[in-house]
Amino acid sequence: MDNITIIVEDYPQEITVQVEDYSQDITVEVTTTGITVNQENQIVANTQKVGYTDALVSANTDVVNNTAKIGITAQQVSDIATNNSKVEITVQQASDIVTNNGKIGITTTQSSDINANNAKVGITPTQTTAISDNESSINTINSTAEFVSNKGQASGYVPLDASGKILEVYLPSSVIGQSSYIGTWDANTNNPTLPDPTTANGNYYIVNVAGTYLSVSYNIGDWVISNGIAWEKIDNTDDVKTVFGRIGNILANEADYNSFYPTLTNLPNLVSNNSAVALNTLKTSITTQQTSDIIANNNKIGITTQQASDILVNNSKISITSSQANAIVNNTTKVGITSTQSNDIISNNAKVGITSQQVSDILTNNDKVGITTQQSSDIESNNLKVGYTDSLVSANSDVVSNTAKVGITSTQANDILNNNAKIGVTTQQTNDIIANNAKIGITVQQSSDIVANNAKVGITTQQSNDIVANNSKVGITTQQASDIEANNAKVGISASQISEIDTNTLKVGYTDALVSANSSVVANSSKVGITTEQANEIVVNNAKVGYTETLVSNNTSVAANTAKVGITSQQASDITTNNNKIGYTDALVSANSNVVANTAKVGITTQQASDITTNNSKVGITTQQASDIVTNNSKIGITTQQASDIVTNNAKDGITTTQANNIITNNAKVSDVNHVSSELPNVNNTSDLNKPISTATQSALDLKVDKTQDVINTQNVFKSVGFTMDFSDRVILDSGVLESRECIMNEYLKIIN
Repeated sequence: MDNITIIVEDYPQEITVQVEDYSQDITVEVTTTGITVNQENQIVANTQKVGYTDALVSANTDVVNNTAKIGITAQQVSDIATNNSKVEITVQQASDIVTNNGKIGITTTQSSDINANNAKVGITPTQTTAISDNESSINTINSTAEFVSNKGQASGYVPLDASGKILEVYLPSSVIGQSSYIGTWDANTNNPTLPDPTTANGNYYIVNVAGTYLSVSYNIGDWVISNGIAWEKIDNTDDVKTVFGRIGNILANEADYNSFYPTLTNLPNLVSNNSAVALNTLKTSITTQQTSDIIANNNKIGITTQQASDILVNNSKISITSSQANAIVNNTTKVGITSTQSNDIISNNAKVGITSQQVSDILTNNDKVGITTQQSSDIESNNLKVGYTDSLVSANSDVVSNTAKVGITSTQANDILNNNAKIGVTTQQTNDIIANNAKIGITVQQSSDIVANNAKVGITTQQSNDIVANNSKVGITTQQASDIEANNAKVGISASQISEIDTNTLKVGYTDALVSANSSVVANSSKVGITTEQANEIVVNNAKVGYTETLVSNNTSVAANTAKVGITSQQASDITTNNNKIGYTDALVSANSNVVANTAKVGITTQQASDITTNNSKVGITTQQASDIVTNNSKIGITTQQASDIVTNNAKDGITTTQANNIITNNAKVSDVNHVSSELPNVNNTSDLNKPISTATQSALDLKVDKTQDVINTQNVFKSVGFTMDFSDRVILDSGVLESRECIMNEYLKIIN
């Protein structure tokens, strides 16, 4: 067992200790130190700061900061810890601490909620609602409004000029055209030098020095413009040829102007006939007062009593502003009437000056005055379906057919109008529409070009060449075909080559039997006594011994040069395909529509033939015409009822079931609008020609090339491309050998003419 020690301080006498129920001896030690417990504590804590100096104290941060918080209350300790007195910090720092601007000890979400005051601390329910409405309005603006930074930018919006028109810089090239002015050009010296036309499509120069370029004469003011293939001339010369029927240095005489201006002899009559002079408009020889009275017509000369009264009360509101005139007419200041009358006028209780319709609009509150936006929306859409019956809805064809295209997207509306799904027409009608078999929206020439496939669309270059060269010999007799194959007309070869063929220099068709049968020719098979050269000449019979014109002409292979001896591969190819059309006349070709149109579709596949007949590539027509054909805007091949069903989309094609139901029940409450009653009488009866366009648009349209000329240019381009391809094929077949420039140009002129 542990010892029990009892210490009794500050008691000098003996102490008797009695411990009950404890069998062991107890030792009692009495210690007398001479100081109290409090004094001992003070000594331990050195309350009197014995041995402390100012330096020691200031050096001990715990003492300076009173880390142990000696001698202060718990509240004071807490205030010091949180620095409630904001010691050693600025006013701004103190404010930041109080409002916890640094968001210390809270999450990011809590910080965001505090900044947004999501808990709506310190505001009334009305203010809370106002804040919520304001946030909704801001969100709506942010989602629907356009920002100034988007003006004139891609996917932004187009700005308008001071007159409310779109600036030309924002118009697409399809409106303002592709032409681009480069500068002036000296046609005499080709300065600046015109670049390759294939790299300058649409660029043009204005001639400032007349001259000739590539055999074309240019005058000052003419244009030279690239069509992407070559440089062409636009004639803008407008010289004055004669003046008043005279040529040279013209001097004017009075008789030249008799039909335009009066002569000097007629001046007196002009004065007497001049009402301004007769009425003394300048007020000559009268006083200022008389002038003023005349101008003001103070005597009211020449007018009725009513007109005089109107002038005095200024019914026309002369010399006052529109605002003043309105205030007078409306008696804005309510002069001469009672307060009740004034109130009745302001609220227009008598409904003065408005139509029955306006009265009805006011009574039914069509402007939705005094109600919320939601209430207005509910009324407009008639969400409660007030006054609607099944018979009313079904009787309204505009509602049933959804004429206004309510509740569907723009794409769906366009699909319905164009009947892209081909609703209400047969498969055959659909195919006829897509292929434009009726040739709607194109000229007779374009239709003919499509049928004949003049542009050679959908076939290979070889097939095109075969058709042009008529390799299948369509539309000609067997004799003509034989003459072309044999090149009886000797087309495409020189006079020397013709001579060699006629004399059969290479001995085509000769046999040993023919030679041995000719007694004039000595065979000398061993070639004894002659040189190798002489032997060779004898073998080939260069001297043509034993040859007669009859023998040569009787040998059709020699006459026709069937082996194509003495000519190039290209010449042989030209003869076989009869590229020069020997034996052909313009009358024969033009009279044979099967050849021109390739009706037999020679040299192309069945699919290509079908594509040409239906013009699937839409050759020879504009993009708009192609689009009109595909969507069958003219409603070709269908009945009037089918066309009406397509426009109104009675089959509800291209929209969802919900959209179809909304259209049938007219949830949006669309009704027929009388354009005249809406003060828009010219909406449907103004022709396209009379519809206004901006000055910039008109200027851009004036620069566009005439459509007819554009078609001719396009046809010439197709012809030029075909000629280039044909020329390329010839060079390839000749192993890179070019033909003469004269021959090439002759071929080109045949194609473009």
